[in-house]
Amino acid sequence: MLIQNNNSTMILKVVVVLFFLQVNHSDALDTGYKNNQLKCVENVKLLKCSYLLYALNYMQVARLEIHHPNFNYKKTYYKDQCNYNIIQDMMSTIYGLQVVEMGSLWLLNIYLGNVCRLFVKFHQSQIYEHLKLYLKDTHDIVLDALKSEISSMKCNKEKNKFYVDERNLKKLNNCSLKDISSYMFKKSQIMRNFILKNTELSKINCRKFAKKNIFIRNISDDQNYMNFLMNGYNVQVNWGGIERSTMLQLRENYENAHRIDWGTNKLNGIQIYYESVFSFLKVIMLRLTWKHFLYVNKQKNKFIKECLVDKWIAILIEFGKYLHLKEDDFVYKVKNTIETQRDVDDYLLKSYLNTLCLDLGCNALKEMKLDGKEYSFKNSKQIQTVHNETELETVNYYSLGAAEHFIIDIKKLFEDQDFNVIKSLIDFADKNKLFDKIEKKIKYVFSLSDI
Repeated sequence: MLIQNNNSTMILKVVVVLFFLQVNHSDALDTGYKNNQLKCVENVKLLKCSYLLYALNYMQVARLEIHHPNFNYKKTYYKDQCNYNIIQDMMSTIYGLQVVEMGSLWLLNIYLGNVCRLFVKFHQSQIYEHLKLYLKDTHDIVLDALKSEISSMKCNKEKNKFYVDERNLKKLNNCSLKDISSYMFKKSQIMRNFILKNTELSKINCRKFAKKNIFIRNISDDQNYMNFLMNGYNVQVNWGGIERSTMLQLRENYENAHRIDWGTNKLNGIQIYYESVFSFLKVIMLRLTWKHFLYVNKQKNKFIKECLVDKWIAILIEFGKYLHLKEDDFVYKVKNTIETQRDVDDYLLKSYLNTLCLDLGCNALKEMKLDGKEYSFKNSKQIQTVHNETELETVNYYSLGAAEHFIIDIKKLFEDQDFNVIKSLIDFADKNKLFDKIEKKIKYVFSLSDI
């Protein structure tokens, strides 16, 4: 079936020649990315169209590979980081622009980031054959999304250098895997040069779109750091037993987020994992809030109490802004209540904590003790003092200090992450109804009427 002689080489050459003949506009676009350019909206859209058409061509060629009779799933083309890195470069150059959105490039980025990992991990597993089916089905889902966005953006395909007519693609049908890969490698070099000519890449931005950052890997990888986050700020939460602990739940959700059976569950696994990470961080912050207002209510000086309330509102705002939480999030609802009542609403706080713990395997309803068992915070602005719950110095160190260091520590943990990037993915999925709506059956472990 395969052509074993020079015919395959000749076909490849013809395809490449035809491809180059289609170039009928300049490589250089006035995108506004270079220092000496003024931004041109139409050219920025043209840049995005070029990215989409390249991505479409890449996935079309990759489809030929995965359906090729000699394709080796254990050594998938995804092992070559070249095109995966180019997709991240593309996304980093349009990151933050109001003119265009990431769109279906999100799907391609997540898809490529997951596939190699799955086939390496499960190549001796019973689900290996199912993975092959998922790969082909999900591949077509991404292809369709790219085609749909190209159509909705009204990209001028015929006048774009990265558009390849399907008739030319058919010429690759009978080529060897080596020739197919060689063809795509040449295309990738053209795109890389195109990006360099038209944009100024930021390595920091590129890293934000890497798999480990999109999947917030740091929080599920380092058990020692997780233990510190759970216990270092003395939030006194029961994080669960061995069989169903919060740490194991986060790890399991992380693994499930890499599933590629999008035809049946859409991006449900990613949604669940994101919710568990954010819930984990919010449980700590809300428990710190509970503790802080126990200290506040021990103070006799009204002016000091008001200052401590204002400082905590500022901490909640900083926490919410860093994680790019929505305005209707539990943290902001607690903040709004504190602004109005100048105190925390125990009923609401406990109901929020209970809901957040449902899928984490934790219990955050235990009454808080002011016992001064927080870890020593290095480089703290406040000096650690003898614990006395009525003293301002105690509140500054054991409450305000603990919260400030919690925010510092998560910023350090996520220094390569940009939660605005993650928000962009979540917004894209919500807008395109890619997340299945998760119906949570809330079974309270306590009666709200008893709070």
